[in-house]
Amino acid sequence: MEGERLKGFVGESILTYLLNQKKNITAFNIGADGIDLLVADRNQKDKRLFEEGVSPFSVQVKTRTVGNDAEIKTKDLKNITNFTNKLGLSEESVYFAFGFIKGRDIRNIKYYLIPMKYFEFIKKEWGNLCFTKQKIEKLLKSDKDQIGRFKNKIIIL
Repeated sequence: MEGERLKGFVGESILTYLLNQKKNITAFNIGADGIDLLVADRNQKDKRLFEEGVSPFSVQVKTRTVGNDAEIKTKDLKNITNFTNKLGLSEESVYFAFGFIKGRDIRNIKYYLIPMKYFEFIKKEWGNLCFTKQKIEKLLKSDKDQIGRFKNKIIIL
């Protein structure tokens, strides 16, 4: 397995483990084109970890070191949408997990799970879909009304 792909696989495995530690959450890696994880959230609606969409949730994982960006291309979004539609999953239930590693130790990884439905707003705000830890942290600290509507929907692990 090549270096970048190995880092991605390890990042997916760590996220799967972290999600499975949450009450009434079952996550497993499917490694399909466009979807890395499927996650079932069996909590009552007001106690769910995944507030947007309906279970099961599909998660695309992007693992980077702090300082490197994770760019999402329009073509990739279309592929993911097509794949989730083929599976009969709701587009409202698609999340991207951005895992940022501090230094060279992958045990220092921090994940931000963002519903894909907010990408159009983020693209308007940033001008692109290049995610960095710094940009996501700044977004979370923003007090703009438009951002306030969804920043509480971002899951941090």
